[in-house]
Amino acid sequence: MQGAELFRLFVKFFGCGTVYIRSDSSRCDFIVQDLDSVLIKVLPHFDLYPLQNIKQKDYLDFKEGLSIIRSGLHLNRDGLAKFKAIKVPGPPPPGLGWTSQRLGPKDFAPYL
Repeated sequence: MQGAELFRLFVKFFGCGTVYIRSDSSRCDFIVQDLDSVLIKVLPHFDLYPLQNIKQKDYLDFKEGLSIIRSGLHLNRDGLAKFKAIKVPGPPPPGLGWTSQRLGPKDFAPYL
């Protein structure tokens, strides 16, 4: 699977994260659960080398939400409202493979 091999390079490059192959084996995900790794390793890379497609808006929304959580603003009513106001992307143009399907742990298998 080419995607998994690419994501394995992400793990090596960033020095963090795990590659999960979805149970249908047609797609995979690079997941970093350690907040410090996200803040110190992943975000600075995408700040220095911005995404050049529709995913840049998702990245900026993610950073905004993360900022609200890190500052503790999500713990009060106004901050939580601000967090909830961050827009979830709608369907992108046809052919980009967006899905609204919710995925759970059973949809992933670790890639070793």
